[in-house]
Amino acid sequence: MAIQTKLAIISLIIPVLLSGCRASVDNARDTDDGVFPWPGDETQPGSQPSFDPGWYQTEWPDYIPDDIPEMEGNIRLVMDAPGSHVRIFYEDVTKNQLEQYLRLLEEEGFTLVYQVYVREGFPDNSEERLKKGDYDAVDITRGEYHMKISYGEDDITYDIYKSGFPAGLPASAGSEWPAELVNVVPKPERCALQSAASDSSGGFQITCRPEDDAVAGDYAQALQSAGYLPKSNSTMVGPGEIYGLDDLEISIMQPSTALVLISIWRVASPVTGWPSPLEGMVPSPDGCTIDNVTPLGGLNYSISCVIGNDRLVPDYIALLIADGFAETNRMETQSGQLISVDLEKNNIQVSILLSISGVLVINVSEKP
Repeated sequence: MAIQTKLAIISLIIPVLLSGCRASVDNARDTDDGVFPWPGDETQPGSQPSFDPGWYQTEWPDYIPDDIPEMEGNIRLVMDAPGSHVRIFYEDVTKNQLEQYLRLLEEEGFTLVYQVYVREGFPDNSEERLKKGDYDAVDITRGEYHMKISYGEDDITYDIYKSGFPAGLPASAGSEWPAELVNVVPKPERCALQSAASDSSGGFQITCRPEDDAVAGDYAQALQSAGYLPKSNSTMVGPGEIYGLDDLEISIMQPSTALVLISIWRVASPVTGWPSPLEGMVPSPDGCTIDNVTPLGGLNYSISCVIGNDRLVPDYIALLIADGFAETNRMETQSGQLISVDLEKNNIQVSILLSISGVLVINVSEKP
């Protein structure tokens, strides 16, 4: 079979809004129909697919036909648009890994169209980029199969359209309430289960499609009736209320009329001292009462403490910098209120997160 490789240049209108250098969650845009837009979607004009996020699902979906080779790599998120396509987010993928996969697709008889996006009003340097092997996306086809890969900054978005999928395959995996949660955690009413992914700690990430806007609120009431009460000292940080009972903590989010996300964590007995393996490597914050330490293996820890005064966080950041850590990322609101900050030294990363309940979460991770 002949191998075809084509080049395409796409002109995009990309407005650039500059409102400061720091990231802002105040400008985050949500939609009412559960849509997660992405430039280059090839859905029908005037419509957008409603995604079922397979939150924390990190495996290649088993319902993708074997004719489409699996792309190896670190999958960060899988999303499913019923009747449209599967979207897989990869991270830490090198250009060489991508090129190897594209060559495999060519060997399997797929046609590749390399695409360069050109901003309107900017010089057209597409030919120069293509000669250097630089591109923004690759459109992939063979028979009824259609895929699209977008590459940038070591991250990949892989869209696999379902036009060539056999009839009768499931739209997403995990549509049953986990057996481990039966008679332990109540199931939400009026919310069709879409996915249920377990993690190594015995927790679950569950998505369901609500029938109305009151599903999340009603589920919170059901949890409290079952004994899961609001926790002010949760080990996890989230945008909403955290409910706990025994060794389980639960958060509920309804970001749109099309999605409810239920996160369930299994927490260990609280440890209230600074982890001894971090002594001499990561300084502890002064004046922050530690109320929980969760070991995550190796030098990886999630530590929460109650903030004692307004200077504690900036003083702790200054202490880390004085110890040799360098700030790599910061997120603030438009008003300048700190949300999170990441710092690194050698192979150790420290992420500091501030919750609305006055709890500071320090995540320490060991980079490979």
